[in-house]
Amino acid sequence: MDKHNREDKEFKKIYSLIQQNLVKSKQVIEKINQAYINLLTLQSFIYKKNEIIPRFNPQEKTDKIEPLSFVNIDLDELKNSLSRINTEAEVFLEQFVKVSDISYIQDTFSISYREFLGSIIHLLYQNEIEIKDFYGSNIVFKVN
Repeated sequence: MDKHNREDKEFKKIYSLIQQNLVKSKQVIEKINQAYINLLTLQSFIYKKNEIIPRFNPQEKTDKIEPLSFVNIDLDELKNSLSRINTEAEVFLEQFVKVSDISYIQDTFSISYREFLGSIIHLLYQNEIEIKDFYGSNIVFKVN
């Protein structure tokens, strides 16, 4: 059928399919964003001396998961960077750290993404920082 001669019935079907796909896409994105927040909760990893092994399931085997390390990271400098983000922000939204944006993390903190995650989890575990607020995978960290 010529695309200019479609009936209203067909447009309603197409509209319905687009709506369903948008809803499903939104749900997937929300789950991905929540995974970033879950990763930073203290129940989502095994903490060892200088390593952190992430996991989303307590029964999950961790022997094949590469640990996150924070050994060579200046944790005080990372805390200073987080404090600077909070104090220099002109509006509240500028305080959010874009945890899902690898380039942002590397550019802002001058460390690898894995080192950033390991360091943040370590600082959370040591109660040196806390999650003040979040939306999606964007987080405001409070330095204690």
